Formats: sequence, structure tokens, C-alpha cells
Amino acid sequence: MTIKLPISKSIAQRLLMLAHLKDVTLPKLGDQEVLPQDVLTLKQMLQDFEKGKKTFDACDNGTAARFMLARLAATKGKQSRLTGSQQLCRRPMAQLINALREAGAEIKCTKKEGFLPVRIVGHDLTGTVKLNDVISSQFVSAMRLIELLPNVNIDLHTNCHSPYLKMTEQIIEDSQTSNIEEIEKDWSAASFWYEYLALHPDRHPNGLLLERLTIKSMQGDKVVKDIFKPLGIKTRQTKDGVLIKTDKNIEKPKELYINFKRCPDLYPAVFITCRKLGIHLYTMGTASLYHKESNRLFAMAQVLKANTGDTLMSFDDHRIAMAMLCADYEVDDTECIRKSYPQFLEELKKVKNNC
Repeated sequence: MTIKLPISKSIAQRLLMLAHLKDVTLPKLGDQEVLPQDVLTLKQMLQDFEKGKKTFDACDNGTAARFMLARLAATKGKQSRLTGSQQLCRRPMAQLINALREAGAEIKCTKKEGFLPVRIVGHDLTGTVKLNDVISSQFVSAMRLIELLPNVNIDLHTNCHSPYLKMTEQIIEDSQTSNIEEIEKDWSAASFWYEYLALHPDRHPNGLLLERLTIKSMQGDKVVKDIFKPLGIKTRQTKDGVLIKTDKNIEKPKELYINFKRCPDLYPAVFITCRKLGIHLYTMGTASLYHKESNRLFAMAQVLKANTGDTLMSFDDHRIAMAMLCADYEVDDTECIRKSYPQFLEELKKVKNNC
């Protein structure tokens, strides 16, 4: 059975910024109805910028908020306001705000210091800026992107080595040598099909084909194929995508040790899979999970006392909702799934009905 995946919203948003900041041809994003909501949000914000608007709402899109904060701060003379949803306004921004101030930006937090909403007066940005031990690599990516502007002359120092920062730098480098012709399919979204197959090993003996997904990817979340190998899922690249199948020869471990620092978005699918399979999951690198679309550690605590078929809270978090649904829980809200994977419910129905 073939599964359709969304484009990587991480890659797409970086390309949107790149096309906005310099003369780069943007690959075809795809049909509007299957584009992740986050991609549409940033696209709209950039269009509003070009129209000279002064107020920008990132909704619940953390990437857009960080990228646009840096862009507005580096626009000399522009006075603007940046805000977002209640949850986004609870997510820490102080490290990026302070880095931009250090480079000469004028940023005022209008409710709580270090958080949105903010008022910004743009300036030329110069000088030495340090961004070490960041809670989000997006802070560094935002600075890397605005370095492409002619009025930004900063000497950025960081000890961040996140796969997402590496993605940003690779996209910038690739754009300088050749046009990027296609946006990769999303490995983060693929994690839920790994989860589904691990929890329903007999439903699809021929496996699931994740259409147009490639193992040769710039996405750090491709590590999901390695995480799920001891959980009974084998992965193979084909000409049409990545084929995942149940490996019944694998003896599943009683315990699993995983550091999620470089792949925090995989946590919901991995946590629920281990819980349902009776595998004790020991984790490290989960600090950033407190500050995602929800507190994902708190959200996952529901599963510890839930029964299959129970209705659980999604906390308006797309990854929580998808992980719950793949494990046969009901969720109180599915609209949030559009943030990253608009066609997910349709694909899940197809998989369930064609066992």
C-alpha cells in the first residue's frame, strides 16, 4: 500500500525565506490543499511584508516567528509588530531577541520580557553575536538566513550543531551552486507510519510504501529508520520511495535508550510505540519538548493510564494527535494536524480500511 506524505515543512520554510531574501527560484510547493499550514502561514507573512504591512501574526508557527523576527529586525527603518497564538507567546524567544539586540536591533517585548508579542524597529545589524547553548536551533538558523542581506554584517559565534542548522546551511550552499528542483518529503511525518506498522504488524504483510521519500535526505529525522529497527520495522529504498515492513525475526528489547536532542519531533511516535509494546523507554535530550506546540512530556503522560479507544487530549498539537490516532486512541481535536500533514486523516482511513 502506498502512503502519500507531505513535503518537509522545515525545508519548505527555509526555501521560502531564501527566495524572499535573495534571487533564488523556489521549487513547486504543491497543491494548496495538501500544503502544511505552517508553510502557508510563512508564505502569507512574507507576502504581507512585501505589501508593506506592519503587523504580523505567526499563529502557532514557531519557525515563522523566529525567521520573521530576524527579518523584521534587519529591515532598516521598518516599524512592525509580531505576535502569535497563546501557545506561541508562551514559547521562549529571549535568546534570539537578545542576539538581535546585540547586533543593533530595537525590540520591545510588550507583555513579558523574552516572549512574543514584540514591537520592532529595524536597523542595520553589525558586530559580534554569540548564540551558545540555544534551546532552539531555529534561533541560529534565523541569524544565518538574514546574513544574506547586504545590510547585515554580523560575526556569529555558536556551538549549535543541530541537524536543522545543518539543513539551513546546506540549503543556502545548494542555492549558490544550483537550483533546488524539488522539496523532500517529510521524515517527521513518516514516523507515524513506522509507529502504525510496529503496533499493527499483521495488518500489512507487504508493508507500506512511503511515496517519494528518500533515505538520502538532509533531514535529521531520517534516524527514525534506525530507532524503529529494534522495534521490528525494516526499511528499504525503492525507486518509488521508502518501503517499510514488519520484521518478525527481530526480538524486541525490554528496554530502549534514546537521546532525542537531535530529533525531538520523533518523541511522540516512539514513546507511544514503546509504551504499547511494553518496552521501557529511557530518554535523554527532552528539554525542548516542554516548549513545542504543547508540553509534549505532559501530553504523553496521558498514555500511561489510558486504554485503547479512550479519547485523549491533543493539546492542539499536531504530532500528539497523529501519534494518538496511530495507536487507536481517539483525540478531542484533529484540526491541528493540518499544521504539518493535511492529508493524514485520509491516509490513515485508507490504511485501516485496506488491511
